[in-house]
Amino acid sequence: MLGRVAPLALLALAWACSDESGGGPAVVGDGGVDASSDAELDAGADTALDAQADAVLDGSPDAALFVPGDKILLSVENPGHLDEDPSVILAKDGSLHVAWFSQRNGNPDIYVKRTQDGKTWTETRVTQSPSADYYPSLIQDSAGHFHLTWFRWTAFQVGGIWHASSDDGITWNAEEPVTTTANVDDWTPSIAEAKNGDLFVAFASSKRNPSALSQIYLVKKPAGQSVWLPVVEPAGLGSASQDDMLPILASTGPSLSLAWVRCQAGGPDPCLVPSSNLFYASSTDGTSWSAPKKITNDTPDDVVDTLPSLYPDLADNWSLLWLSTRTGSVQTSDLPLASLGNYPAAAKVSTAFDGYSPHAAPTPTPGVFLGVWVEDTDPNDKNKKDVFYRFFGK
Repeated sequence: MLGRVAPLALLALAWACSDESGGGPAVVGDGGVDASSDAELDAGADTALDAQADAVLDGSPDAALFVPGDKILLSVENPGHLDEDPSVILAKDGSLHVAWFSQRNGNPDIYVKRTQDGKTWTETRVTQSPSADYYPSLIQDSAGHFHLTWFRWTAFQVGGIWHASSDDGITWNAEEPVTTTANVDDWTPSIAEAKNGDLFVAFASSKRNPSALSQIYLVKKPAGQSVWLPVVEPAGLGSASQDDMLPILASTGPSLSLAWVRCQAGGPDPCLVPSSNLFYASSTDGTSWSAPKKITNDTPDDVVDTLPSLYPDLADNWSLLWLSTRTGSVQTSDLPLASLGNYPAAAKVSTAFDGYSPHAAPTPTPGVFLGVWVEDTDPNDKNKKDVFYRFFGK
């Protein structure tokens, strides 16, 4: 349920129109990109993912099992209903995990599926609240523990961020609130672990500062502690005249990377207006952040760029995925983080995703990735959506 009016209905409609007519959605329409690149993205070759890749390829599962193929329905337990907001990771044991929300029996809850071979999946229901749970973000920390965050709304645009942890990604510990301020609209969380073991969650809210627009906020749980610290608005990241939303946070090399969408204020969520652009900042401690770098820069600047995600390969080289109308239709763009200053030349159209909310993770097979996304399954009912996946080569 990304859209505050309806779950991404506007973008899904644009996608459907693009598929049917061969043209893009009707959009109406700032420029300049920092050409510098972050040297730290090339650093840290001896990473956890390197060790993970070695362990995976030497053990179980069989890396040869993961081969590119056709798309497959993941949300088979709830076909033709409402399933959205996937998040995907490769675990240290070589298993793949996908989290998403599924509205079954009239209530959205968070589910996680796990596979060792890319064929057989086991499902776990994580939340059972009578409130609505959406937009899970899933990671595994350096100690092997799994962490899941999501937003829970008790009423329309009223709610906060929640967290649960697991030792194996199957059995989950009791959930806990990450944010507790009343009458705010905290949503779209993204969780990451800093190199010192601190956990950070980035999220968006438009009600926390009544004098401001939608802003990005961060909350921290220090390593070894059990309490989340107070929410902070990172200095220097926000805009005084535009909405900032849909943050994506990841531990990339020695730093934390934060990507988000900035768009004209007051438009339909999630930033489905031209011009909406992607921005990026990095931090070594999660407190002090680099100046925001504008990634996308199209002329004329009448392009919708939204729904970003970050994913690595087995060598810990990270890339940015997002939906864009820059080609004239709604397509998934793929850009290496090391080439952020080389947009649009280094941005490639990915054909691995047939819908919106594209997310990816490496598999134990070098060069093969798991891609997940969402599709409308009934053109006459925008509340019927399913999560699909495919393995693809890169």
